[in-house]
Amino acid sequence: MKSIIDIVPNDWKTEPINSFSTTYSGGTPLRSNENYYSGKINWVKSSELKEKYLFETEEHINEEAIKNSSARYIEPDTILFAMYGATAGDLCILKTKSTSNQAVLAIPINKKTINLEYLFYYLKYKTEKLKYITQGGGQPNLSKGIRACWEIMFGFLA
Repeated sequence: MKSIIDIVPNDWKTEPINSFSTTYSGGTPLRSNENYYSGKINWVKSSELKEKYLFETEEHINEEAIKNSSARYIEPDTILFAMYGATAGDLCILKTKSTSNQAVLAIPINKKTINLEYLFYYLKYKTEKLKYITQGGGQPNLSKGIRACWEIMFGFLA
């Protein structure tokens, strides 16, 4: 039996996430360079995706860290999704401009096209199915191939 959230009205359009969002992940500046972690720029780790909204992070980096790593800025009102490890499938809505490590997938959206809150709850609902797909070895893992399958499987209502 399908849940009401799985039933799509005939006049709704379904699209995969990659049709309305260009997802990306962040990066980790060299841990051996303590100076990189002396800034004021939020740096999100997947373990911090516990609450619905994320305003502040445990660690911070500086501009030099961004320039010398694959870390990049993530704008507010972006959904963050934990891609692997014990936190795989956890998600939140970022509320302040930040950066993240490579275990966090950023899902930016155009709020004129997609309702941010609806997408958050839709993905939260689908998390158990995602966790089932990604189980393997000792840790769940969303490789690029699995992530592409996830984007197709989680076609979104636009």
